[in-house]
Amino acid sequence: MFKKSLIAALLMTIGGLHGISATAAPATAPAAPLTAAAPDSPLTVVLSVKKIIIKDKKEQRVDAGDAAPGDVLEYRAEYKNVGATTLNKASITLPVPMHTTFIEGSSLPAGVTASNRNAITVFMSPALLPQAPGDAIGALRWNVVKLMPRKTAAVSARVRVDEVTLAAQPAAA
Repeated sequence: MFKKSLIAALLMTIGGLHGISATAAPATAPAAPLTAAAPDSPLTVVLSVKKIIIKDKKEQRVDAGDAAPGDVLEYRAEYKNVGATTLNKASITLPVPMHTTFIEGSSLPAGVTASNRNAITVFMSPALLPQAPGDAIGALRWNVVKLMPRKTAAVSARVRVDEVTLAAQPAAA
């Protein structure tokens, strides 16, 4: 099962792609969004993950502290322009965590591009992205034409937690 500390570590990867340093709360703390900002950057980011469940025929977002194979998780990143000037042509990148599979058509807003884990800098439409055996979508990217001062741009995508075999698990230290 994924534990809160692992999910927080996966969220920190998002900040790493944007040069944002962040720290995660201990696994015993209640699940909360992760907030980060890079020094001298006009962007802050709030990262969160929720497990999607169906209850009474309605979709609900609940704490994703524990996720099992087959569960659907929704990752959300809210970027805010805290600077005084408009940001033009900003790219917002959301990594797809290891041992998960991107659910095509789940990204919001539409117009997302994707990269493979083995070619993380080449982005194109997820439907056109060549998939090699053992490779999967590793990151999603949205282009924001303009982000005015004090405004927020939010992106989200869903993944399904993969079955993890003993061979795929990292060795214990």
